[in-house]
Amino acid sequence: MVSVILATYNERENIVPLIDNLRAQIHQSLEIILVDDKSQDGTAGIVEKLGYPNVTVIRREVRGLASAFHRGIIESTGDTVCWMDADMSMPVEVLVEMIGKLDEYHIVIGSRYAKGGSDNRHKIRVLSSKFINKLAQTVLGGDVKDYDSGFVAIKREVFNT
Repeated sequence: MVSVILATYNERENIVPLIDNLRAQIHQSLEIILVDDKSQDGTAGIVEKLGYPNVTVIRREVRGLASAFHRGIIESTGDTVCWMDADMSMPVEVLVEMIGKLDEYHIVIGSRYAKGGSDNRHKIRVLSSKFINKLAQTVLGGDVKDYDSGFVAIKREVFNT
């Protein structure tokens, strides 16, 4: 089973097309876990009204992207665990490719800094991300280009090692 965690805050416009796209393109058994951080636009309610099987909504009274992904990981049951933003900046087609790469790797990270990637955020966020990544590369080494990416596919067994 593939578990996809979507952390949301005010994603009313994007959430249904994203969920429908995930359901259409991931051909394995799929669970979607939406972790909503008190969206004011009704994101969580929209998803609950869909009534889709294997789509779980977790409502939180706090905000925080990393803690939302963490909560979704804890609640997930799939052998493959993925997480991504719900703002449509991370293509489902790429996630499907990432999942396919798990036959070869234990973890696959989608990166803004890889060939074909882009970062359209505010200039300050781009600069801070590049700084964080350069620092992490210096301290940790390795070939990871995007340590602060929120676009990940991972084998569950990695969490147990």
